[in-house]
Amino acid sequence: VYGAESPSQFGQIWRPAGDGPYPAVMFLHGGCWSSAFDLAHARGFCQALAECGFLVWLPEYRRVGEAGGGW
Repeated sequence: VYGAESPSQFGQIWRPAGDGPYPAVMFLHGGCWSSAFDLAHARGFCQALAECGFLVWLPEYRRVGEAGGGW
């Protein structure tokens, strides 16, 4: 299960309107080097993809400096 090891590991999902199946996108935002850059800046883009008919998963992840994070 993604996120079972760290509270920094979670994701958000956007679903398009209507019945599926839908094409899917996993959007990996940048910023692994700094906790100042979380997934918030990518939410608008993910919403726009959902409005275009895509199911979108935006995972958050551990960063450099966090336990279990790193390169």
